[in-house]
Amino acid sequence: AVFVAVDVFSRQAFGLPSFHLHLKNGLYRAIPLFLMGVLIARLAREVVIGPKLADALAIFAVVGFVVLNVIGEFAYPSLALLGLLIFAASGSAQNGWGWAKTGGRLSFSLYLTNQFVGAIWFALQRMLDQKVELHEAAHWVIWAMAFPAALVFAWLFERLVDAPLQDWLKPRLEKATAGWGRKREGNQAAQAMVTTLR
Repeated sequence: AVFVAVDVFSRQAFGLPSFHLHLKNGLYRAIPLFLMGVLIARLAREVVIGPKLADALAIFAVVGFVVLNVIGEFAYPSLALLGLLIFAASGSAQNGWGWAKTGGRLSFSLYLTNQFVGAIWFALQRMLDQKVELHEAAHWVIWAMAFPAALVFAWLFERLVDAPLQDWLKPRLEKATAGWGRKREGNQAAQAMVTTLR
């Protein structure tokens, strides 16, 4: 619902779907992604899945993601599959998926920051090329280093921004939703009482 609302707002305000927003308006795309990451992290803490189910979900998510992106542009289904992959990795941490759990957390940060890093990285390359005539091999080296640079920046973003924000939000979300369980239990108790009286 949040993604749909942001997408409708983006189309009305900017004339673009939210996943095509320009870098200067990227915050509108980042907010629902961050909320999705928080919800997946909470779900993974409460729901632990077995290794076979985790493997099956991961394979389904990866294959589905690749197929969707080969046949066309399916941004939201692709994002849902990435979320499923992250849940499979996070929810099976005790099954030796430590590397996958780290990769899952990193993937959201990479999605949020890759355009920003790419824009700065290649702008610096153009500035350098204007001042120093770079050999073609140097251009290829700089191009190849863009992805490692994006990974490093995503790791820093996850460590310094995303993780602290989730730690700050987690107790507040748990406090805000704690009453839901009590209310549901109260409704079930009342229903049981009515059933008994009948």
